[in-house]
Amino acid sequence: MSPPALLVIRADASQRLGSGHVMRCLALAEQWTACGGEVHFACRSLKGHLMAELQARGYPTHTLPLRDAPDPWSAQELEADARSTRDLMKRLIGERPNHPVWLLVDHYHIDASWHAAVEQPGLRIAVLDDLADRPLKCDVLIDQNALTHLHHRYASLTPQHCRRLLGAAYTLLREDVRHAALARSVSTNHRDVLIFLGGADNDRHTEQIVSHLTHQSNEPLPAQVLCGSMNPRWRQLQTLCRDARIGFSRAQRGMSQVMGQARAAIVACGMLAVELQALEVPSLLIPLSDIQKAVALDFEKRGRAVVLEPLDLTDSGAFDKAWARTLAMEHRPSGQGIIPLDGALKVVNTLMEVQS
Repeated sequence: MSPPALLVIRADASQRLGSGHVMRCLALAEQWTACGGEVHFACRSLKGHLMAELQARGYPTHTLPLRDAPDPWSAQELEADARSTRDLMKRLIGERPNHPVWLLVDHYHIDASWHAAVEQPGLRIAVLDDLADRPLKCDVLIDQNALTHLHHRYASLTPQHCRRLLGAAYTLLREDVRHAALARSVSTNHRDVLIFLGGADNDRHTEQIVSHLTHQSNEPLPAQVLCGSMNPRWRQLQTLCRDARIGFSRAQRGMSQVMGQARAAIVACGMLAVELQALEVPSLLIPLSDIQKAVALDFEKRGRAVVLEPLDLTDSGAFDKAWARTLAMEHRPSGQGIIPLDGALKVVNTLMEVQS
């Protein structure tokens, strides 16, 4: 059985939204194409969007109209967004008669009213969510977080026929993570520290962390700062890392080697943190939102992470203590942690079953 001809992913990235929604959707896109399907992305051209990166990876990308509105997520703007998406899906479905087409939506601002405005014959809708805070009109719901206290909410927020894929078994991990898991299982070179504080790092947490680490020792630190393409201060950060003799890379695409060699990490609790937990890399987590904090505390409870609030980054003593706790964690280079590596395949298989 083959996957449907087309999966369209509706997700946005920007300096305000960050890169996490698009990056976790990439895992599903990779698995879909690996199974022989076709993937397109539909995005708005917000400041800091990642459409060029998606196109560089080989995915056709459709730009949805973006008007000069004070609030791009007002009811009026979302209605226009839904109309544009509906027109796009109508055209793509018309080009593929008798082939089911999926639209996967990963967007906290979009709810059941948007889904209803977009739905049409020949289209199935899936939603990737982890907030459980609004109605969703979809055929499949995916919440990959292991926050079971939220999962019961979806019964009243989704249609009765909706298939609900809940929990870490459905975590969408990119191909890089699977390659890194294999590398970690056979390598003894795990010495680097990864540092990534979100695609934009608007609050300049990376600079605070580099300052703390360089004050701890005069010796060069085997560390690598990963800087998102939407970070407006990337040149200043690059100079800071050079002066501190810390590695720096911007918008790095292939991550299997750096994850495979990581001894520990200091990261926001976004998708990279989830991937590192799958690899059992001890991590100091800096949560940047309420949902990130909930996930970070769950990871800490499971014993492979330490949580430090962003406000505590101004306290060098608090940082040093949290970082020491992180480094004291047992090193497990097996490359397979509390999160299964085949979640994306499970999701693809489920979508195939629903379309049959």
